[in-house]
Amino acid sequence: MVNGNLGTSFYSQSPVTDDLLTRLPWTLLLAGCAFLLTMVIGIPLGVAAAVKRDGIRDQILRFFGMAGQAMFVPSLAVLLLAVFALNFGWFPIGGAVDSFVEGPAYLASVVSHLALPLLTLVFIQIGPYALTVRTNMLQVLGADYVRSARARGLSPHAVVWNHGLRNAMIPAVTLMGLQLGTLVGGAVLTETVFAYPGVGSMIFEAVGRQDFPILQGAFILLAVTVVFANLVTDLVCLAIDPKLRTGNRA
Repeated sequence: MVNGNLGTSFYSQSPVTDDLLTRLPWTLLLAGCAFLLTMVIGIPLGVAAAVKRDGIRDQILRFFGMAGQAMFVPSLAVLLLAVFALNFGWFPIGGAVDSFVEGPAYLASVVSHLALPLLTLVFIQIGPYALTVRTNMLQVLGADYVRSARARGLSPHAVVWNHGLRNAMIPAVTLMGLQLGTLVGGAVLTETVFAYPGVGSMIFEAVGRQDFPILQGAFILLAVTVVFANLVTDLVCLAIDPKLRTGNRA
C-alpha cells in the first residue's frame, strides 16, 4: 500500500490504483461541487432564517431541511431523472460526458451530465446544513457581545455578518467535515442511478462482481479522504476562532 500497489482487479485484470485514478476525478468533481454549493447556498439561507425567525423564509427552510434529512437519495435521483431527463429531455440520462466532443462543447457536456447528480446531493445536504447554521446563529444573536454591538450603533448587516456569523461558523464548518462521509455515501447511490463513472458507481459494480481488491482500494481511498477533510476542518476552525489558537498555546 505504501508503494501504491493495491492489488489487481479480479474483473479488469488491471492494477487497482490505475482503475481508481481513472474514476477518481469524476467523483472529486461531483463531491467537490456539491460541497461548495452546500456551503455557498446553505450559509446565507441559515442566516436569513435566523434573522427572520418564524417568518416565511424560516418555515420554508425548516420544511426543506426536514425533507432533506428524510429523503432517500435514490428516490430523489430517480425522480429527477424521470422528470428532467426522460420527460422533458433537458439533461442526459447517464454518463459523465458525450463522446467525440472537444473544446467548449466538452465543457458544456460535462456540466449537463453533472447537473442532476449535483442537484441530488445538494438537496440532500443543504437543508440540514442550513438548519445547523440557523440554530447557531440564533444562539449567537442572543449573546451579550451581539447586544453590545447593537448598542454601539453598528448596522444590522455588520452585527449579523461580522460579529454573528464568524462565531456561528465554528459548528457549521465542523459539521461539513463530518458530513463528507455522508456525502461520499450519497455519491455511491447517486452515481449508480445516473451511471456516473466515479468511484461510487465503481464500488457498486465491484460489489456485484465480488471484486474485493477494488473494494479494498476504494475504501482505503475514501477513508483517507475523510480523515484529510477532517484535518482541514480542524485547521479552518483554528483560523476562524482565535480562542482555539490561544487554548493550543496554553
